[in-house]
Amino acid sequence: MTREQYFEFHKQCCDKMLEITKKKNHDYSGFDSDPFANFTVVEKTGISTTEQGFLTRIMDKISRINSFVKQGVLKVENEKIEDTCIDACNYLILFLGYIKSKNEN
Repeated sequence: MTREQYFEFHKQCCDKMLEITKKKNHDYSGFDSDPFANFTVVEKTGISTTEQGFLTRIMDKISRINSFVKQGVLKVENEKIEDTCIDACNYLILFLGYIKSKNEN
């Protein structure tokens, strides 16, 4: 892959990430306009801090990526390694957005 091919690949991933995060945010946050609603609920219910909720989801994805690296395959066939990586990236961006929002308030 050349540098230009990589940049195009990166753009395609970012476009796909945005498309997926819009759909998943709708599904997870429901009618709430707060894009972090499904993460803040863990704090509201006393399960953990919102930040720990984010880290848990991120670590789930990292663990799945680690399994792929060690074993070379994933058994859940409807979530490919590409999907897991995109989800991890989206969680990290969502977490960054939450931190930014929290610091602004």
